[in-house]
Amino acid sequence: MKSLIRFEDAYGLADIFCCMSGFPYLDRTQGNPIVEFTNEIFVQNALSNIGCFAFDENVEFFVKERGIDRIIIVFDLDAPSGDKRKVLSVIEAQQKLAACDNFFKRSGYSVDVVGVPVAYAAETIMLYQYLGKKSLDLEIESLVHKDDTNHFHLLLLTALCDCKNYRKAKRVRDFIDKKLMVHKIQKNIESNDKNINKGLLEWIRNECSMNSLTFDRQATLTSLQSANRLFYDKIDVKKAFTLAGKNGTIDLDTDISLGELEKLVKVGV
Repeated sequence: MKSLIRFEDAYGLADIFCCMSGFPYLDRTQGNPIVEFTNEIFVQNALSNIGCFAFDENVEFFVKERGIDRIIIVFDLDAPSGDKRKVLSVIEAQQKLAACDNFFKRSGYSVDVVGVPVAYAAETIMLYQYLGKKSLDLEIESLVHKDDTNHFHLLLLTALCDCKNYRKAKRVRDFIDKKLMVHKIQKNIESNDKNINKGLLEWIRNECSMNSLTFDRQATLTSLQSANRLFYDKIDVKKAFTLAGKNGTIDLDTDISLGELEKLVKVGV
């Protein structure tokens, strides 16, 4: 089966995919062309949360000319409104995926469009690499910040990977540890069977093998529904946790201001 994988991220999940699959990291300086890794796996990255669902004549021609059977769209849960206290709703996702279906139906080409939701962003997933022995069952997705969960997780990741600058923490390729990541994810799956990112985490654990991707349209929407429920249940709940940084541990909670957390990151946690 020939697959075209489209990543919203320039780095993030695109880097995780390349690391797990053993493919070279995508060259950001080349824009976002379709890259052929094998005669059955083609990849695009840096498409943005809007662009990953959008197709033009060039992509249409490529899909038809190469005989692509499946288009896999890997996307974060950013709300289309830009409101950081909201996430992409099930209805909004349905509309985006239906528009993709209709684009190819109009052209008379049959292709399966699969959505892989990331709750809430690549930084959320990378935090699994840093789970300590006492927190392997932690559902990182329950650490929801009242103002901006994606940036909150990015700052936590910045502290843990000792990047100092959160922009550097977006370059997952610079600090991802494949063996450690797979181990931590496996341990978490074993102890937390109802994780809202379970389908994605299992794909990563299985080195992003095309045969191990279990998402279909219903699984995508079910995952989104669970993510929405957890996000809105937790957004105004103060949750305490311990961050084990390079200089020791520090007790934090999800009510900390992002400005205060940024200061902690700069001085080194």
